[in-house]
Amino acid sequence: MDYGAHLKSQGVQTHRKSRSYKKQPSFKGSRRAIRGAIIKELIAKKRTAAALEKLYGEGARSVIDDLLKEMLIEKKGQYLLLRS
Repeated sequence: MDYGAHLKSQGVQTHRKSRSYKKQPSFKGSRRAIRGAIIKELIAKKRTAAALEKLYGEGARSVIDDLLKEMLIEKKGQYLLLRS
């Protein structure tokens, strides 16, 4: 067992005393969550951008644009697919 694990088992939370400590923002509903969900959806089957927007809301359009720009997905006709 390392020292950090030992402190955790003792209930010591020294990290919260640090001035630079910030609690990480919620993952649920974030851009990262939408991005992961879209990629997971495209792994299962091809979808249209409109269908993904309907599933994941307004933020999905900008995430789709970013994924296209990063060349992680591609558009074939009206469908979006993961690049191989």
